[in-house]
Amino acid sequence: MEDRVTFQTSTQTKDALGGYSASWTGEVSTWAYVQPMKGSEALEVSQIVNGQPYECEVYYDDVPGLDMHYRVEYQGEVYELHSLVKDERRNVWTLIMYIKRD
Repeated sequence: MEDRVTFQTSTQTKDALGGYSASWTGEVSTWAYVQPMKGSEALEVSQIVNGQPYECEVYYDDVPGLDMHYRVEYQGEVYELHSLVKDERRNVWTLIMYIKRD
């Protein structure tokens, strides 16, 4: 694993008007393997997420409670999670992530 990523979680804070605002904080920084997805799978996912999807692998033990409520910071960009699969045989999480475009 050669890429550094930070997993961020959202905290909801109540404001003075009774509404809520979200703030993101880095919870875990770890080594990962990140690469752009290619081929027909990338084309299929890019149509769903409206952007270039990336595949990211991290060791399960580095982020044991990982779920879809996290987002990933990688090389100064913030990525949303599209899918998350635990590979128990290899002890890794495989994530499909993308930069959210509005």
